[in-house]
Amino acid sequence: MNRRDIIWKGIKVGIIVGFIAAMILYGALVLLSGAEAEERPWTGWIVCTEGGEINVREKATTSSATVGRLYFGDQVTVTKTVKGWCWCTNLSTDLGAGWVSAAFVAASEPTADGERYTVVAKGRVAVYDGIHGRKRVMWIQPGETVRVWCWAMSDKGLMAYTDRGFIREAYLYEQNQ
Repeated sequence: MNRRDIIWKGIKVGIIVGFIAAMILYGALVLLSGAEAEERPWTGWIVCTEGGEINVREKATTSSATVGRLYFGDQVTVTKTVKGWCWCTNLSTDLGAGWVSAAFVAASEPTADGERYTVVAKGRVAVYDGIHGRKRVMWIQPGETVRVWCWAMSDKGLMAYTDRGFIREAYLYEQNQ
């Protein structure tokens, strides 16, 4: 290896190390500043088991104090989302606002009677407890019928809130009524 190759290799290594250091520094600055992307407020609806209730929290954690409750179909204004939690306003709680798990906030209004869909898959289909599909609550078989109350986007794609729980849109086929 000649001197020119050694210098060129050193330059390349220096550039890569400098880039990595800059990215680490940038990440640290963002974390320390608490900077968050600005969000536009949006209207959401509470989706949980019909007749069930969702806790409104003082802080974005399940160990935080409960400041109120919301019920299936309640409308809220979401002004910020942080790590799976929505800051909701226009609530009927003492504070008028609080944190709600994003797993129970949909961007579309639930319908009164739900549209009928058939489960289509090669095998059983998972039903989840929330929009983001963190906890499986049951399995349903191909050919079974469900009622879809509303749709919501998640990190798993479009999810349907049904009379059984949350199901991925890809496994549902709308029935003609």
